[in-house]
Amino acid sequence: PGGVGTVSKGTEKSSFFEKLATVIVDKRNLIFFLYACALIFCLFSRNWVSVCNDITEYLPETTETRQGLTLMEEEFTTFGTARVMVSHVAGWSQEELAEQMEQIEGVTSATFGSSTVGADTGGDGEPETPEDITEYFKGADALISVTFDGEEEDEISLAALAAIRELLEPYDYYIDSAVGNSQADSLASEMGTILAVAAVIIVLVLLLTSRSYAEIPVLLITFIVAALLNLGTNFIFGEISFVSNSVTVVLQLALAIDYAIIMLHRFLEEREYAEDREACIAAVSAAIPSISASSLTTISGLAAMMFMQFRIGFDMGIILIKAILFSMLSVFTLMPGLLMLFSKAMAKTQHRSFVPKIDRWGKFTLKLRYVGVPLFAAAIVAGFLMSNQCPYVYGYTLLDTSRQSESQIAEDRVNDVFGQQNVAALLVPKGDYAKEKAILDQLETYDEIDTAMGLANIEAKDGYTLTDELKPRQFSELIDMDYEVVCLLYSAYAADNEDYGRIVGGIEDYAVSLMDMFLFVYDEEQAGYFTLDDDVKQDLEDMHQQLTDAQAQMLGENYSRMVLKLNLPEEGDETFNFLQTVHKITGQYYDSDDFYLVGNSTSDYDLSTSFAHDNVMISVLSVVFVILVLLFTFQSVGLPVLLIL
Repeated sequence: PGGVGTVSKGTEKSSFFEKLATVIVDKRNLIFFLYACALIFCLFSRNWVSVCNDITEYLPETTETRQGLTLMEEEFTTFGTARVMVSHVAGWSQEELAEQMEQIEGVTSATFGSSTVGADTGGDGEPETPEDITEYFKGADALISVTFDGEEEDEISLAALAAIRELLEPYDYYIDSAVGNSQADSLASEMGTILAVAAVIIVLVLLLTSRSYAEIPVLLITFIVAALLNLGTNFIFGEISFVSNSVTVVLQLALAIDYAIIMLHRFLEEREYAEDREACIAAVSAAIPSISASSLTTISGLAAMMFMQFRIGFDMGIILIKAILFSMLSVFTLMPGLLMLFSKAMAKTQHRSFVPKIDRWGKFTLKLRYVGVPLFAAAIVAGFLMSNQCPYVYGYTLLDTSRQSESQIAEDRVNDVFGQQNVAALLVPKGDYAKEKAILDQLETYDEIDTAMGLANIEAKDGYTLTDELKPRQFSELIDMDYEVVCLLYSAYAADNEDYGRIVGGIEDYAVSLMDMFLFVYDEEQAGYFTLDDDVKQDLEDMHQQLTDAQAQMLGENYSRMVLKLNLPEEGDETFNFLQTVHKITGQYYDSDDFYLVGNSTSDYDLSTSFAHDNVMISVLSVVFVILVLLFTFQSVGLPVLLIL
């Protein structure tokens, strides 16, 4: 109705759309050819689209999580891990399985116990308590912790995980790991199923609501072409999110079908009084302004999403706006030709209407207006109040789904037996190990933290941590090396670091961190400056591998990383409050702008804080934009307010 009113108001405007419609209808074969070329191009360009699978990439740049993740990507290596639960296997077999896993290429370690395969002591050398044992052995279930040589998406980690699955094939097992477990792949797979179900439902609805069977291919072809054009042009944005890549097609489905049905019904109405060509021209000339005005309200709502702090809104908004434009383009330019092509078939395949007459409903609602309006006013107030009580979740762990993937089932099963794993990383400026040790010691006193680990409290050998500073005598006793040789090594280390005063003042009181000294000794031995006994050399090589891995994970160019295992759910008030406690403790040693706390919990916290702002802003902007569009379309103040209500 809005479109018809717009056309009838000005002959100039009407004549322009009539001329445009005439060109579209008469040049339909050329348009078919152009669309065929565009579709062939899109079939290839679809593969050019770069998809981002990490939702945290779209957090605002000012959030702690985004800044911390950027730092971790630049400075640290995060090796992939897995929790492997094996059920109904004898104790010796569990140890044997862990040993076999450790032999797999791509696996750094497979631990069954607190520290090493088959360990019967804790990490501090004390006998394990029953509570310690329940962390990896409960009833018939045993937990093996695996660390891979590569990061979560590296090919070496994926291959190692596949080898572990093959090894465990004869057993009852569950693997909880982010390696090979892409939420993006799961979403894409499920959206494919949803799209198929939606397509079946739409075809059934069209069969019931259509006036002829030949209308259905016209509508479906129009939609499919619009969807392919949108998918094939996403590469122009460089990179899009996996959410937009997956759900846009389904959201576009409703828009394209809606516009196509408006065009179809207008054509059928015009055809009652004119020939096919004239009816199609009249339908197109009337539908273009009507559908365009209608689409502006949708576009304005999507444009409001683009102002979100959480940049996934911008990503989805711009791609869906493009989807609407392609949907309209297909309806305005391709569909008229399809209507001409299928017009005879539509006339031959007419069938009776399956939609019942609902004339009485109009009379009923007219009589109901005095009661209905107050009822709806009360419902609006109640709805607003209840919407403010709605609980939201920002991670995956609290979502209950009717169907679960294999990875979700495994994760839930392991969590049920051995508890949920909630890990956070604390990044602080590197160089002051005393501060790091103080923070770790203080954090470990809280019940909310199972373990707090960093370079400052990782035991290297005989009770010494990696960052403990040892003098030559202590180091020589630790690695069983001649004291005079160690003194020479300390002198060489001082010279290498241009600390010449230590050489002059007496090297016997020179203290160097165990980690730095081990790495220096290894480099000197590899360079051939001295030789070691085979046993000592093997110990040195083993220690070097451990130190290299530890440094890659814990020590960056500018920051040190500490890993905290929280005894808390991933999100919730208790978790979010404890994050503030960690900030307060760390703030005693570093400025608040100098350290970052990163993890799923901090990501959920940042999402929750930005969501509150985004939700209000989108609602307000959507209403403002839609009112402006409706004012322009209807040139009335009352109608926009009525439609918004």
